[in-house]
Amino acid sequence: MKGQKRYENKMKDYLAVRVLTPGKLFAFWQVNEDKLQFICKYFNIPNGRAVKSLRLYDITPNNLEVAKAGCIHEVVLRPEDSSWLFKGISPSRDYVVELGIMRTEQCFFPVLQSNKMISQVKPKDSAAVGSLYLPPDWTNQVSTYTYYENVEGSSKK
Repeated sequence: MKGQKRYENKMKDYLAVRVLTPGKLFAFWQVNEDKLQFICKYFNIPNGRAVKSLRLYDITPNNLEVAKAGCIHEVVLRPEDSSWLFKGISPSRDYVVELGIMRTEQCFFPVLQSNKMISQVKPKDSAAVGSLYLPPDWTNQVSTYTYYENVEGSSKK
């Protein structure tokens, strides 16, 4: 039973990003400590010396891949941190966040990557998106029980 519980906990690693308001991006995560210890041992990082870091990447269509996109913001995290609020985010850009370990001052090893966050609809796309959410024409003729039809000569027009 104990082995299965350990396996279930390993399956719950995640890093997610949500837009709270225009200009604010909230990142939250959970990563198994055993996984971090394994990575530290692999890179010969002494216990307690691992520095967790969170990186924000701008992947707007000209930078579709994280590998090609530049890190626009990096945060060194305290060991107990499990969330971060990025402020001053441009509402017309797309972002991805990575959680990782700093192997050296310049070497970042990513452990988790978030979902792609589209911070807001861009003005050029607003007409197309608006037309997607128009209700069908027949909705004004339907109630929860009966279908109504405008008949020539009826009192309802």
